[in-house]
Amino acid sequence: MAASKINKSNNAMKSDGLAKIQAPVVSFSGLSRKVLLVDLTNKFSDGFVAGMASFNFAVETVFDALSLKHQLAEEQYVSVAVKINDQTDLAEITAIIQDSSLAVPPVVFLSSSLEMKTRIKALRAGGEAFFPVPLNYELFSHTISKLVIDTRSEIGKVLIVEDDVRRDASEFADKLIALGIDVRVVGSEAAVDIVSEWLPNMIVFEMELEHCSGVEMAAIIRQQVGFAAGIPMLFLCKSDSQHAPLSNVNFSVDKFILKPVCEQRIVNSCRILLRRSKLSRQYQAPQERKDHLTGLPDREFFLSELEHAGSVYKTGNSEVAASLIYIDNLEKMQGEMEQFEVDYLVKEISNILVEKLSTQDILARYSDQSFALISYGRNEDELSEFFKVLQSAVSQHDVLISSKVIRNTMSIGACFFAEDIAPQALLSQADMIASDILANSGNKFQVQSSKIKLQEFKAKQKKWQETIANGEFRIVYQPIVPLHGEVSPHYEVYFRMRRSETLPEQFLQTANELGIIEKIDIEMARRVLDIANRKHKDGNPVGLTLNISANTMKRSAFLKWLKEKVSALGLPPGTIAFAVEEKDVASSLKHAIRFSEIVKQLKQSIVLKQNDADSCTQVMRLMREVSGDFLKLDRLFMHRVVEDSRYHMQLKTLTQYGDDIGYKVIGAYVDDASALALLWQNGVHYAQGYFIQKPEYSMTYDFNKS
Repeated sequence: MAASKINKSNNAMKSDGLAKIQAPVVSFSGLSRKVLLVDLTNKFSDGFVAGMASFNFAVETVFDALSLKHQLAEEQYVSVAVKINDQTDLAEITAIIQDSSLAVPPVVFLSSSLEMKTRIKALRAGGEAFFPVPLNYELFSHTISKLVIDTRSEIGKVLIVEDDVRRDASEFADKLIALGIDVRVVGSEAAVDIVSEWLPNMIVFEMELEHCSGVEMAAIIRQQVGFAAGIPMLFLCKSDSQHAPLSNVNFSVDKFILKPVCEQRIVNSCRILLRRSKLSRQYQAPQERKDHLTGLPDREFFLSELEHAGSVYKTGNSEVAASLIYIDNLEKMQGEMEQFEVDYLVKEISNILVEKLSTQDILARYSDQSFALISYGRNEDELSEFFKVLQSAVSQHDVLISSKVIRNTMSIGACFFAEDIAPQALLSQADMIASDILANSGNKFQVQSSKIKLQEFKAKQKKWQETIANGEFRIVYQPIVPLHGEVSPHYEVYFRMRRSETLPEQFLQTANELGIIEKIDIEMARRVLDIANRKHKDGNPVGLTLNISANTMKRSAFLKWLKEKVSALGLPPGTIAFAVEEKDVASSLKHAIRFSEIVKQLKQSIVLKQNDADSCTQVMRLMREVSGDFLKLDRLFMHRVVEDSRYHMQLKTLTQYGDDIGYKVIGAYVDDASALALLWQNGVHYAQGYFIQKPEYSMTYDFNKS
């Protein structure tokens, strides 16, 4: 094999036979932002180094397979980029990618040759991506960042299908278990039943099974188990197998890998496939998750995008900001105009905003009065200029309604992502800024830099929350409608600020950070119990669901107060349902069991709120542990039920399991008729969501019409 060549770039310095570029290096939670370039054409490294440096990636360059193997054994990289042409022999590179002794990061191929044979060659070598040269460095760096996120994501449960468990599958399973992954190994005869019962996130097949191939077994599982159609599958092939030519090839969310292979490469492949599967479900049809009036993405879609934006920000690859945009005076106009006129006005303003967006911006209808925006790649000055353009466009646009010309203004609050602030808390901060502007005549914007310390943020939040703690808030009610059986009025109660549409989860997170969550819970409980008591005495009994935080659930003082209050009122059984989060119950199981026992003594109800959309195992275990009455389905789980048929089986499993142990299932976040129909078809007991009725300030829903 030829000796290693060293990059002679003026921008580089030699070290251990490598070209090391002095570019900014930012951490990927323990991994440096270093890309290893394998320049098999000897003509590419200088331009690549400069291009990647502009996106804060350091580059080390080698020129042959031997040096690549040496570097992978010595150092960690976020990716390997291999520059090839149509004449390049990739046999040695492929052997290194398949080397079971090396932990190879995601490999991407670069080439100025776009011939089909070049692409196929790169695919068969094990490439996760292929990029044409000249390179779009912005797109390339974004792809590398996404691959890093993918390879560090959670895997969940992995099922290995292997007829002879004495072979390398069991040893491989032990290695995965040592990495903290939940693994089962089964033979092909039991595979279908295990998939139905265990609901794995990923299936790994030995290609050579006793009666059929791994591909045929996968087809059988997907035919017989409905939800398995979307489960990513990994196939392990022997080098002398008829399937060997498929090795390293990706088919959508399936992948073929040649054995032997190291467990870290299997783990990386599993993570990448799972991430792709989740993204394809989450973003497969965003046009179906739209606000009916404006055609913009809806609030649920925006919140999922907000979490994704947090992941992008952590890669250090781009400035990211979240903004809330309120239409000034819209609340007043809603009281003075017909609803269709208000709708027309909102639609006009949304059209103006859409015209000004860049291709990377994500704008959504967030509430009746507001829009939400995620902005990528703008610094503070650029974002301020963008807001000036938006405000000018809206204020100068005349809207003619009922012979009246209406001009509009907007209040905008924006916050840049920062290390110490979770995406939901950051959105709450932007909401707070916009709300303050709206309350003070509006028509302004404020951009808060990520340089502002978290302590300053909390100080501002505290002032905001003290106003709430003093009683300046409203309770809103959302009906929970029975789908089968007797009609009995029941509402879930939510917290709302008087001046904005802050989501309950944002408020609770902020209140918890400030240590006032228990005061809020007690004040809400006091009001809810008094309302229920008054309704009972008036002869119009109604059931109410009240959300309780983890801290409050643990407090003896609250439990004592609750026992005394409920006992004194003498409310009918099942009047109040206390809702607790799955994650809170899992982390404080003893306290949750104690809380549920006290609620049962008071002859009231417990609602367990699902949090994990990817696995039903934990929530089913908690349903056994906690003496509850209702299971409320998670928002993301509900969206997946509508969009992905493989979740229908999980929904039916949860419902049937609930029937067996005395839990009734509430299908929340119902946005349309198709979701409602799916709940009814799968035996879900109750439905709740904006399609039925959004939260209102009074209990006005007609339960008899349902």
